[in-house]
Amino acid sequence: MWSDSEKRAIAIVNLDAERLGRSARHVALAFREVKPDSLVCRLPEKLISKYLLEVISEGGRVLTAEHQEVPVGFLVFVRDNNLTLKFLRRHWCRVVSGLLFSARGTDKKLLFEVAGNALAMCGSNLSGEFRDEISLLAVKTGYTGKGIGEALIRNFLQRHRGLVRVKTNLLNHGAARFYRRVGFAEVGVVGVGIQRLVCFELNNCLGS
Repeated sequence: MWSDSEKRAIAIVNLDAERLGRSARHVALAFREVKPDSLVCRLPEKLISKYLLEVISEGGRVLTAEHQEVPVGFLVFVRDNNLTLKFLRRHWCRVVSGLLFSARGTDKKLLFEVAGNALAMCGSNLSGEFRDEISLLAVKTGYTGKGIGEALIRNFLQRHRGLVRVKTNLLNHGAARFYRRVGFAEVGVVGVGIQRLVCFELNNCLGS
């Protein structure tokens, strides 16, 4: 467990286009390490800032949790997660080649998952259930279990009013418990490609 002083050393930062522009490489490097089993987090470094800027420009939010000015956690909220899907399709060759020539075992595993989902979806788009969604909540290894994920959620909910959705893998019981604990209600299960995801919603009336 962290001491109170260590917890106070974590700063939640709402990234805007200007701030992201000033620290694009710094943010991209941290983003690539925060969740190695996520395709979005394993985008080539130069594409990460483009993706995050696109999220922000389309009305989404990007929050970071920073320890000594180094991002150790991220929350990405998108107005429509088809933005992510279309971004990946536009940059498909660079995404796949980056995974293919990576030395990481996790990247090779991602490559097979990407291929399976691409074949299963056959160019289709995501349904309306993927609007107003926290598409990524991740904390770097070594910083988990210290309340950073909850701090990111709480900070986001102070800024956002209205319906918020989030999804997690059907087998990720720890994530499901976390979302219930912070106020989300389970509303069903949805299939995306070869994946089965549990859907959670929270209708937040307390944001600014």
